[in-house]
This record gives sequence, C-alpha cells and structure tokens, in this order.
Amino acid sequence: MHVLLLTSHYPPDVAATGQLVAEMAEDLAEKGARVTVITARPNYAGAPRMPARLLETRYERGVEVKVLGVPALGRRGVWSRLVPFGGYAAAAAAVAPLVERPDVVYALSTPPILGGLLGLSLARLKRARFVYHLQDVYPEIAVALGVLGEGPVSRAAARAEGLLRSQADVVVTIGEDMRRHVERGPVRPRRVEVIPNWTDTARVQPVEPERNAFRARHGLEGAFVVGYSGNLGRAHGAEMLPALAERLADLEDLKLLI
Repeated sequence: MHVLLLTSHYPPDVAATGQLVAEMAEDLAEKGARVTVITARPNYAGAPRMPARLLETRYERGVEVKVLGVPALGRRGVWSRLVPFGGYAAAAAAVAPLVERPDVVYALSTPPILGGLLGLSLARLKRARFVYHLQDVYPEIAVALGVLGEGPVSRAAARAEGLLRSQADVVVTIGEDMRRHVERGPVRPRRVEVIPNWTDTARVQPVEPERNAFRARHGLEGAFVVGYSGNLGRAHGAEMLPALAERLADLEDLKLLI
C-alpha cells in the first residue's frame, strides 16, 4: 500500500502535528507500507533553519520526505501564518501530481481548507482513497474568535469545508466533541473516526520528583506543579490565567507552569 501524507509541518519542525504525522508515517513504513510525505521547511518558532532549496528529498526510517522550499516567516501574526500556508499549498499542488499513484491520500486540516482541497483533488486525480484529518474545525473556529467575520469569505470557506467533509472516505477527529460537531453539520460525512492525539509512552514516562532534572533546573523542588505544555493562543483561554493565579496565591506550595 502506498500512502501519501500532505502536511505543512514535519520534523525537524517542532509543531505537534508534524510529530504525530512522523510517528504515524514511520509506523506505517515499519508495517510494510510505502509512505511519501510532502511537507514544507520548518516554520515554527524554535525550529532549526534549513537551506532554502526549491525541493529536497530525503529518506528517514523508511519514509520518503519531500521538503518544499516555502518561505518561513515565523508566527508573528495572521498573515505570517497564512502566507507560508498558501505557499505550501501552491508548491505541493505542483509536486504532488508527479508522485507515483498512491492508494491513500491523507491530508490534515493544516493549512486550513487548502490542504484538504489539495488532498481531495489529488485523490480524485489518482483514483485513491481520501482521508481528512481534522486537528481544528475551520472556518468555525476562525469565526468564533473574530479572526474571520461573517460574510462572503466565511460562507465560501464553509462551503469548501463542507465539500471536504462530505467527500472524504474517512474524516478523522481528535475527540468525541469534535466528532459530534462534524456529524451535526449541514453536510453529513460518509464516515467519522475518532483518533485522539497520542503520546509515545516508550519515550515519555513519569519520573520520580527527586530524580527530575527539569524540576531541579527550574527551582520546582517540593512544589505541587500544575503544568501546561503546548500552544497558547487565541483559542486557549489564556486570559483566565492571571485571575486563576491570583485566586490560588495563598497556596504557597502550588506552582502554575505554562
């Protein structure tokens, strides 16, 4: 089986979706599948910089990775994210049709809508199955956060997203709430599967507090630590954190680690 994965993030990029796709790709290759990934140069803050080649192909753990030389603008605002997304979609649209026919085209919801439209078009062109993996629900989340107003653009985006969800052979969501939201939409998907984002428990394991180097390095010995590690942006309710910290200030052994 040949699986083509379309994702704008892939290691050495540090985005969580890239890590998940890489682990899935490597597991599929280990089980005997042929796996091709089309991705972009690292774009996340803190990710290593790569030479700006138009196209680079490398082989890692049985996976063929095609890296597109899309400009990396960081994450300083809406446009600094949208431009690389659009660049990735355009470059991938030129490269993907040249890939030998896949049996499955697997596209993430990043870049929003564009990645899915590319995946669906390619699946139809190559007569392959199409899997659409939702890490977020667009354009609903953009409208709810005020990034995208009610109007022609949001309506066009909603129609395009409805097309993707209805035409995919499988829509993958990361939780039951998202599954219910998708199934209640104006267009009913053919099939919805819930696959929660996972952790490699062979690599990520609990450590006794007294042997935890991170605690020692950050002065957290003896503290009860409530930690959050991941994106912190418009959708994550960050505005509640100062008020929360103030209400918990009398608990001297409690540390909020963000």
